[in-house]
Amino acid sequence: MQFLKSLALHYAQLLWLILVLPFVFGLLLYVLSRSTRNLFAKAGVPAVDIYLTGWIGVPLHELGHALFCVIFNHKITDIQLFKPNKQDGTLGYVTHSYDSKNWYQAAGNFFIGCAPIIFGALMLYFVTVLFFSETFALPATKIIPLQKNISFVSFLTTLWHFLQQAFGSFWHFFKQLNFSSWQPWVYGYIMLAISSHMQLSLPDVRTMFRGLLVLCAVLLLGMLIAEIWEFPAVSWLATSSIMNYLYALLLFAICVSAVNFVITFVITTIVRIVRGK
Repeated sequence: MQFLKSLALHYAQLLWLILVLPFVFGLLLYVLSRSTRNLFAKAGVPAVDIYLTGWIGVPLHELGHALFCVIFNHKITDIQLFKPNKQDGTLGYVTHSYDSKNWYQAAGNFFIGCAPIIFGALMLYFVTVLFFSETFALPATKIIPLQKNISFVSFLTTLWHFLQQAFGSFWHFFKQLNFSSWQPWVYGYIMLAISSHMQLSLPDVRTMFRGLLVLCAVLLLGMLIAEIWEFPAVSWLATSSIMNYLYALLLFAICVSAVNFVITFVITTIVRIVRGK
């Protein structure tokens, strides 16, 4: 009975770490991205969003899908990086097929579906480093303390400290930008183009759910093996650099998306006032 309780607790912690928290961050990114695009529509200039930002953001969105298709050995049957369709509203697409009997390919649907968020966050980081490599760095705080048994209070405390340091680091970075030069303006435009198209479409969400149950089953099997061997899998994963950088990237993407939303709101509000809407 004690073994089952330990397994259930650690499995719940694993799902929280790998699925729930990234889902919450991804949901925030979705809301910000969709809200930014809706501002263009409400201002009566939806084409501005499509062609001003879409030619950068949409290909990166679709390349994210394609990259994870390759990683999980899916066959890409067709790909359109940027092809706006007024009839169905699509701006691009990636169609793919896979062997449903292959657990690796089936679980990969989850990551293929949410790929625009992961890949988009990576691109935001890459562009930032490309422009400001000397002044920007992701926070290095670990998301969860290194211990075998992680209490919920300890987790929330460490998460709060992580968020404080992360937002503090990003705010310090933004304050150092010199807006008298061209770099911050070009950088801001590219950030707007990428973050505006990180939202998941309905087909993306459906793809995620096709792989969710398989992924949960695989994680349960892995946790069962870890419990049998008494390996602290949750603590090891939580304190790994991979998870730290993943959360830092998602938080940075949220900060950038929030700034872009505010800027877009101001600009589109002025446009609506001028146009009398």
